[in-house]
Amino acid sequence: MNLYKVALPLEDKMALAAARSGIRRIGAIGRPKDPQFEGIFGCELELVSGEVILVEAGQYDLEYKFEVFPIKAVVASSFTAHEAHAVVLQPPVEVHLLETADWLDPSIPCEGAIGQNPIMQCQGLPIDVPVSAVAACQYFGGVEFRGSNGESILIATLPFPYAIHVSAFERCGKVDRATFNVRSVDDTDLTHFV
Repeated sequence: MNLYKVALPLEDKMALAAARSGIRRIGAIGRPKDPQFEGIFGCELELVSGEVILVEAGQYDLEYKFEVFPIKAVVASSFTAHEAHAVVLQPPVEVHLLETADWLDPSIPCEGAIGQNPIMQCQGLPIDVPVSAVAACQYFGGVEFRGSNGESILIATLPFPYAIHVSAFERCGKVDRATFNVRSVDDTDLTHFV
């Protein structure tokens, strides 16, 4: 089995960690045109400090027929989302990374799939990767922000390429929390998850 691990870059962790100062507005950037697909293509978080963090799905081609979409975050120059609303996550905001794994499993039938020699790509906890898998990748597929006032926002990548689930918006797909390990971002050791 080919094993991969995609690290979350330090600059992404630092952008996410900035949200500890509090979040006051959230915005959605783009939705799939086909109504059968849910999710959005990007999420902007306006912090209490005025800083804006863009959270979206990244993409890694690992090998033939195997790609993963980890979460990524950058500091944006301004808030540009057209679909937005106020949200209050009071500081200090806890930031939790959601770790998951994807794998290719030829033992699972792909009935109705198109293409030559289709293979099933699955998602779950890293410990759930079966021995029948031919490739597996561990990565951070989401982030959860929890305000001291009890409010929270969950953002996680979806199976549809580049789409993310954002709990603050309708029609954003479903996320199974059981497929994620929760890892805290700690002020004292931002490089712990590299």
